[in-house]
Amino acid sequence: ELRLREALRLQPDFPDALYNLGLVYYQEKKLDAAVAQFERAITQDPGYHRARFNLGVVYFELGKNDLAEQQWSRIQEAVPGTPLAEQAGQNLAILRGGRHTP
Repeated sequence: ELRLREALRLQPDFPDALYNLGLVYYQEKKLDAAVAQFERAITQDPGYHRARFNLGVVYFELGKNDLAEQQWSRIQEAVPGTPLAEQAGQNLAILRGGRHTP
């Protein structure tokens, strides 16, 4: 976490560092902080679909299913036929089926 913070101090808008810090916060169960970092990464790089995917996962864990669905649907539209779009589709099927684990 310290190295990521240092990277962001030097280059505050570096999407990879924002994304990786989001992963750290997610693993630490700091879900609101993870959302903020994933959103910042997407703001800096709207095509950062891995950040968008994980943002959907965090939203889902927070019970914000509409927002999770929005993120995963955007991935399917942006990069259809990719493994990430397939994963997003699986998560959407779970979400729409009412189960809670993506």
